[in-house]
Amino acid sequence: MLDAGFIRDHLAAVKANCASRNVTADVDGIVALDDKRKTKQQQYDNLKAAQNKFSDEIKVTKDAAHRTALITRSKQLKEQIVEVEYQLSKIEAELSAALPASARWALEGVTEQADLWVAETRWWLRLEEQSFALARTAHFAAGPVLGAV
Repeated sequence: MLDAGFIRDHLAAVKANCASRNVTADVDGIVALDDKRKTKQQQYDNLKAAQNKFSDEIKVTKDAAHRTALITRSKQLKEQIVEVEYQLSKIEAELSAALPASARWALEGVTEQADLWVAETRWWLRLEEQSFALARTAHFAAGPVLGAV
């Protein structure tokens, strides 16, 4: 599996590789979706940080009016966070769907970049299984071979 950074840095090579393997993949679209995902993730992280800041402020605030205003703002942030989480999940689903079908099955259940080793292991195990199956089904028979001496 290629990570988005590698794809960005070697965009032309990745496109050429896909073409040479007859893999249909919208590489530019995948990079654009990953950029969109990163932007949305940054927005989510900023909202969570702001909510945590308000929570800390609420704990130390003595003034009831100010505390009520902070609680109200914190609730508004929570609503925004829920919306951004939903949008982020939609983008991640789009990104997963944009991957070539040949790679999608390997990513089943992999949600973190640190777990990509699981997908790569699945890929190599499937390749190994399929190559053994191909070897078992290959039938060699004695017969004339063109060009043989």
